[in-house]
Parts: sequence; structure tokens; C-alpha cells
Amino acid sequence: MQVRLRNVKSNLASFAPLASPTFTGTVTAVTLSATGAITPSQTAGIVGTTTNNNASAGAVGEFVTATGTATSLTSGTVVNLASIPLTAGDWDVWGTVYFSNATGTTSTSQLAWCSTTSATAPAVPLYNIIGASIPQNTANSVNTQPLRISIASTTTVYVSGEAFFSGGTATGTGFIRARRIR
Repeated sequence: MQVRLRNVKSNLASFAPLASPTFTGTVTAVTLSATGAITPSQTAGIVGTTTNNNASAGAVGEFVTATGTATSLTSGTVVNLASIPLTAGDWDVWGTVYFSNATGTTSTSQLAWCSTTSATAPAVPLYNIIGASIPQNTANSVNTQPLRISIASTTTVYVSGEAFFSGGTATGTGFIRARRIR
């Protein structure tokens, strides 16, 4: 039995025997170009990578991270703790702020969030908070909420924090990550 290949741009032979499919010539990869929705099979879907590599810059799945350095905090003052520049697109962004109280320091609350606005606390409920007495020599991690950011040009996104404390010093370190979702 032979199968006729149609609508394939290549230099493949016109017919290929099923029992022994040997092709000769140069195969040209097909590039998909669509102006409408691409609807994959519900069971086959879009195949993801099977290796441990990263998506290219600009591709869906691109992943960007940054880690800040320990920064001295002033009680009640907002500070940026890490930042990343994101190129135009639709991103999911989230972060973590690591707060550390020195000897003699007691915190009453620690807040963390991600934003495109530098060193500015957002409105409730766009931040996460630990609102309890946090003793000296104690460290906490406060995770931010995931934040969708849709931007038309390169924009800096910050993970920021604020701590309220007394009796000593405290530091904060930020970690921010973003994944291009479309």
C-alpha cells in the first residue's frame, strides 16, 4: 500500500511505501503561520520541552529572576529589595522578601509585594503581611501574591517590602521571578 503526501512543502518522494518508509531528498521544515486561533487537540495538546533548557527570550515560557542583597531597613519605610526589567508582553510575576531581625529588634509587622511602581506600598489587598510580634534574631520569608503584568514596552518590576520594628536593626532581601505567559 502506498500513501500520497499532499500539501507538504518538501523535496520528499511523492509516494512512500508503508512497510519500508525510506525518503530521499532534502526535508524542509514546515513553519506554522496563523492569523486566527490555534486549537490543539484536547488530548494531544501543545507538546512542551522534554529537556532541562529554558525558553528563549521573547518566547512563551521565558523565565526571568533576580536576587537582591541584604538591605538595611528603616521602620515604616518602603524599600525596593530586587528588580527585573521585563520586555513587552504578558507576564506572571511573584516574589519573596526575607526579613531578618538583629539582636534587640522586635518587629510588629512585615509586608511584601511586587509592583511596577518603585518604593510605593500598594492598596489592600495587593500585599502580603505578617502582623504579629516577631522577636529578635528571627528571620521570616514573606511571599508576594502572583501579579499579572501586561506591558507594551520594557518596564522595571520591583519586589518591595516594609517592616515595622523597634529596639534595633533589621534587613530585607528580595527575590523576584517572572514567567512570560503569552
